[in-house]
Amino acid sequence: MVAARVHHRGFLLVDVIVGTVLLGIALGAILAVSTRALSMQREAADLRQAGMVADEVMSTIHAYGTEEYTQVLRSRGRASEPFERFAYEVDIDTGRSGEADEVNIRVTWQSATGQPRSFVLDALIAPRLGDDPDPNRQPPEAIDR
Repeated sequence: MVAARVHHRGFLLVDVIVGTVLLGIALGAILAVSTRALSMQREAADLRQAGMVADEVMSTIHAYGTEEYTQVLRSRGRASEPFERFAYEVDIDTGRSGEADEVNIRVTWQSATGQPRSFVLDALIAPRLGDDPDPNRQPPEAIDR
């Protein structure tokens, strides 16, 4: 009768060890998946912010027009606050008279892992016909962003 109890206790100990090992494997897998999910979330946020920077530059090009943009503003630089870690470069290829201008905006930044990343926005902008040569496009008051 004593031998049966010792065998039963040994079986319980093996059962606890196997359960602990399986729990450790499951927790390790959950940790790996959650780490990857956080990394992908940060990457998606960076892409969204790069898209916002490209959209802001494209809005400025629309406001000035493709010909005046290159004369008035710089074609490369750093984004304004709070996106100062993003740099942009604008390449405008003006088409022949009456044809659309090709606009290429490249936004670059360093990812959280230190790797260089980039976002490219290509667009065709139709020429302006019949506009004032230099309309006043300044807002009446400063815009607080």
